[in-house]
Amino acid sequence: MNKMKKFLLQALFIKIGVVFLGIAIIGTRYIVGKVWFTPQAGSRKVKKAIEQATDDVDIRNEFGQTGLMYAAGNAQLETAQFLIKKGANLDLVSDDGDGNTALHIACFNGDFPQSYKIAELLIEKGANVNAKNSRGQHSIHYILEIDNLVERLSLMKKLKKAGANINVQNNEGNTMLHLAVGMRDKAWIQIVRKEFGAALRTNIKNKNNETPIEFANRLGFTGEDSVVSALTKR
Repeated sequence: MNKMKKFLLQALFIKIGVVFLGIAIIGTRYIVGKVWFTPQAGSRKVKKAIEQATDDVDIRNEFGQTGLMYAAGNAQLETAQFLIKKGANLDLVSDDGDGNTALHIACFNGDFPQSYKIAELLIEKGANVNAKNSRGQHSIHYILEIDNLVERLSLMKKLKKAGANINVQNNEGNTMLHLAVGMRDKAWIQIVRKEFGAALRTNIKNKNNETPIEFANRLGFTGEDSVVSALTKR
């Protein structure tokens, strides 16, 4: 690739209105948290640059993310579709210490409709649904960031259908159920237990030697209408 084109393409991935790592600039305001974005900002610029440098659609920006990762985190469905069509590698991991794939990033940002659709697209196109990042987190763990429980369940079903292990543990030995307990997400626990039944195991111990039920008890989430009851009632 022409060095100048490569430099310009790298620059585009970091100068289209969004800063990675959860810090975004909107006007003069800095927001810390999930990635914020201007919908479809710069999609045409990205596509034009890639069309001029088609030999490397997986080029990384200074944060170690590819264009597909950028699109997933910034709700740019059109850009993601274009990159995938151009042959972007779906399963590369970010070179920023986090080791996330585009699917990790899309699931984490799934509250944004376009990122949610990118997650669905990546699953449909065969992205590795069991890839883990540097913390051992899988996409199945990151769907807990999606507030809409109907959409969260729909994505979980798609992940499972594509072969995702719904009981997989992260580096701390926590399953999705452990994480849901930590979030005190009783409603979600009730939903997934009803939906997946015995396939969703409640007896897996984390590195603290605790099952989700034992973890909930230690946190004091007990009582008739509690996290513990959601984990134990049939």
